[in-house]
Amino acid sequence: MVGHFDPDIRVVSISENGGHVRCAKGLRIDMDHSFTDAPSLDVLLVPGGQGTRTLMDDPTLLEWLVKAAEPCRFVTSVCTGSILLAKSGLAAGKEVTTHWGYVSTLRELAPDVRVREPLHGGPGGVSCRGAGDCRGVRPGRGDDHRHDPLRVARSRPPDLH
Repeated sequence: MVGHFDPDIRVVSISENGGHVRCAKGLRIDMDHSFTDAPSLDVLLVPGGQGTRTLMDDPTLLEWLVKAAEPCRFVTSVCTGSILLAKSGLAAGKEVTTHWGYVSTLRELAPDVRVREPLHGGPGGVSCRGAGDCRGVRPGRGDDHRHDPLRVARSRPPDLH
């Protein structure tokens, strides 16, 4: 959908070794790149899910996140992906949120992060603080909202044809 707004935008998927990744519910994703051949990024979106519970202690991933975020104009996450950003140090001093069931876990794991309650009252609600499913973290460059994907999406009407 993002390419709908700008045909020059390219979305890529990246994993440690490239190849295929099988998600917790069985979805198989073909990765475009590995950590070693990934291109420089403008936006880094870190997904959440069950895998974050083990990946939060993976030094290879955490180091790669820091390196990949360096040139980014926007770094964000979906759901419990905020735990990975916090553990990598990318969310230090930032205000973040996560899935409602992991707020206390995030607070325990990352005392240097200001953890907010999600903006919804429980399961099924949505808090638009990130991208995708919108339960993420926005540790962007200061308070510069020019690169907020939700703001960009709202400013450009979709072509309905």
